[in-house]
Amino acid sequence: GIAVLRYDDRGVGGSGGNTMQSTTSDFADDAIAAVKYLQTRPDINPKQIGLCGHSEGGVVAPLAATRYSDIAFIILVSGTGLIGMDILLAQAELIARADGAAETDIRENMELNRKIFSALRGDQKLDQFREEIIQVGRRQLDRMKPEERKAITNPDEFLQTQIDAQMKQLQSPWYRYFISYDPAPTLERVQCPVLALFGELDLQVPEETNKQAMERVLKKGKNKDYLIKVFPKANHLYLTATNGSPSEYATMKKEFVPGFLDTMSDWILKHVTVIK
Repeated sequence: GIAVLRYDDRGVGGSGGNTMQSTTSDFADDAIAAVKYLQTRPDINPKQIGLCGHSEGGVVAPLAATRYSDIAFIILVSGTGLIGMDILLAQAELIARADGAAETDIRENMELNRKIFSALRGDQKLDQFREEIIQVGRRQLDRMKPEERKAITNPDEFLQTQIDAQMKQLQSPWYRYFISYDPAPTLERVQCPVLALFGELDLQVPEETNKQAMERVLKKGKNKDYLIKVFPKANHLYLTATNGSPSEYATMKKEFVPGFLDTMSDWILKHVTVIK
C-alpha cells in the first residue's frame, strides 16, 4: 500500500542542472516539486505524502517540510543534527583513524581543514592554502607504504590532479553552503511526524552526537510525534560493518541490517490510511 517516487539528482541520468553548482536548499525545492507532482495523481492520497532522505537527504527533508505544509511525515536516514563543518571534520577524523592513518597525518589534516573551512565561511579565496595543501599531500605521499605508492607513477602529476579536484569542490556553491548550514533551527520548526534512523558504526554521520543534537531540537520544538532508532553494527549504508569505514564498502555483502526496511514500512503504515 506504499507508493515510492525516486528521481535522479541534478545533473545525473535524466535530470538537468549541476549538483555542485546547486545547494542543499535547492534540493529541498526539488523534493517539494516531487510532492506537488504526486498530488496531481489520482492513485496517490495528496494528504499522506512523506519524504525519506538519506545522509544529505536527511537535511533536505526537514527543509522541505518547513517550506511546504502538505508534507505529511519525514524519515531521516542518517540525517545530521550538527552544522556541516562539524560533520565533515568528524567524519574525516573517524574514517582516517579507522583506516589506520598515522596520528601525525590525522592532526595535520584536521588543522588544515579547520583553516580552510574558516576561510570559506569568511568568504575568503583559497589560493593562500594551495602551497600548504601541496606540502601536506607530499608529506603523506612520502609516508605511504611501498605497495600503496607503486600505483602512483608520477607523484607530482598525481598531487596536482588531486589538488585541482579538491580546490574545485571546496569552492563550489554546494560545499560553501553545506559547511555553514546548521540543521538545528529547521528541525526545531518541524511539526510533522519524524522517524530518525542511525547506524551504530556510521563514521560519515556519527550516531551519538547527531542523535543527541536531533533529539534535543525536536524536543525543544515540541514535536509531538518522533521516533529515533539506532541499528547495531550498521554503517552509513546500513550494511553490517566491522569498523564502519567506507573502505569496507566494496567487499561487503549488499544486504541491509535486520529490521531496517521493516522499521520504515511499519512506521509509515501507522501514519497513513491504506485502502484495502
